[in-house]
Amino acid sequence: MYKLSSELLRGAVVLTATAVSVLSFRLPARSLMMSTASEVSSAAPPSWAILQQQLRSMGRDFEAQKEAIESGDFGAHTDAKVRLFGHRPEDVRVTFYRDTAAWCPYCQKTWLLLEEKRIPFRVEKINMRSYGAKPKEFLEKVPNGLLPAMELDGKLMTDSQRIMVTLENVFDGPEYDPEGYLTLPTIRKDAALMSRAEELLRLERELFSAWCQWCFRPDFGDMNKRNFEEVLGRVDAALGDLPGPFFMGEEMSIVDLVYVSHVERQVSSLLYWKGYQIRSHRGAEDERYPNINVWFDAFETRENGAYMATKSDHFTHVKDIPPQYGPSFFTADFSTEFGQRMIGAIDGGVDRDAAAASKGAIDGKGILGSLLGQLGDGRSAAPTEPEGGVPPDWRLPLPPIAEAPVVVLPPNDPGEAESRMLGAERLIFNHEAVVRFALRGAGEPGRPSYSAPLADPNAVPSDDPTLKQVVDELLRSVAAKMVLGENPEQLSPTLDTAPELGIPAAQCLDYLRSRVGVPRDMIYPAARQFRAHLAWAMEQAAHKAM
Repeated sequence: MYKLSSELLRGAVVLTATAVSVLSFRLPARSLMMSTASEVSSAAPPSWAILQQQLRSMGRDFEAQKEAIESGDFGAHTDAKVRLFGHRPEDVRVTFYRDTAAWCPYCQKTWLLLEEKRIPFRVEKINMRSYGAKPKEFLEKVPNGLLPAMELDGKLMTDSQRIMVTLENVFDGPEYDPEGYLTLPTIRKDAALMSRAEELLRLERELFSAWCQWCFRPDFGDMNKRNFEEVLGRVDAALGDLPGPFFMGEEMSIVDLVYVSHVERQVSSLLYWKGYQIRSHRGAEDERYPNINVWFDAFETRENGAYMATKSDHFTHVKDIPPQYGPSFFTADFSTEFGQRMIGAIDGGVDRDAAAASKGAIDGKGILGSLLGQLGDGRSAAPTEPEGGVPPDWRLPLPPIAEAPVVVLPPNDPGEAESRMLGAERLIFNHEAVVRFALRGAGEPGRPSYSAPLADPNAVPSDDPTLKQVVDELLRSVAAKMVLGENPEQLSPTLDTAPELGIPAAQCLDYLRSRVGVPRDMIYPAARQFRAHLAWAMEQAAHKAM
């Protein structure tokens, strides 16, 4: 999930190297069945060339999709380097500096405003301090290194709210007043609306403070919880004040954009560390905040797809929040059935005792032990459902996505087969970089280190040629299984002759799996499939050594 090398941070390797579209690769179910296992399967996993040919025969032109995204007129996408909205490249006045891994909530809200107002902009991706060094050229412009940053007509500024207000003021008029978006200049013309907007922005700061007090402070009774619930209750009530799903009524505005990035992170963090559910399906028995659910639904079904292009998943957030805000704290009692189920569903089965001892600082090391059993490092296998323990959301067969911890509305669910394909093509068309990256799981840690536990941009991959061959074959098996939905005849011929490599190979796949990020690498339904298929290969490889 994390950027772990200078090349990866520049988008040169692993799953960020090229672009994938959620829209253009949706094929009818029949097209996915036209090719049979005999066309790509053999005793050994099919080669990468055959897998690429298979995808192309199914009408999936990955390279063309990359070109479309890079052209600037494709749509909101984490890989886009420019967004034109019909303008000429030479007319772009804004350069937007955002974080490479799509972690930063302040970058997200600024990005959303640019998309919603259809302001042409170029993108420069910059590391956050928690996962890598910042380029010298950027620090010369922004000595404190703060993100987001913006250059407008050559003038640089930082601070997301200042940037957003500036963009609203400078890019005014019909061209930047799209249907469904209420601009700040329009709000200012109505004293009542302006007063409401200012009051809501003060409430957002109250909510942020209440979240920090509960999530990033030790529990002393339930005072912090009650305070957060009271403030969030007022937020939910405010969303119900006017007709329409948004704070200012029927149309989205800057107020909604200021709120959404942090509320998204509150949903994930409190579900994981506190067993507290904010976001649920509308009408569900456990629905606490109906207006917030309507609000999220409106964001997630917006026609321009901007929010979904920036939206993360719970696993990404619980890994990226502590490096930014400090360690989070599990609630004093996270042993409830719901709490344990959510912890496992989100992170794949982290060691509960270790997590509690470290006050919630997650290191991701419990996943492999939970899946594979005793590996010589003191971790034991956790049972899978229905016996209790690691839920099936990280293992095959995956349950329906409606049962996943992340709410996925029907318009945003490509379906199981298409989700597999979206994940597979990211692997297949970037296979050399992915194999090299995965080999870090059996290599040496780099120096200097960074505060994000899984970030290691200077890591040294294993140079064992036999292990490299095993990892390559395992990933080809993963790709073949994702494309065809069935097991290859032989997982790894090389592993059959060198079974002692089963554990280090599984560790390499676990290294990769723990670093698949949403939205940076792929959408959540695809990431869910990719992670689970990697878990399948990890388990198969480890058993070879037993």
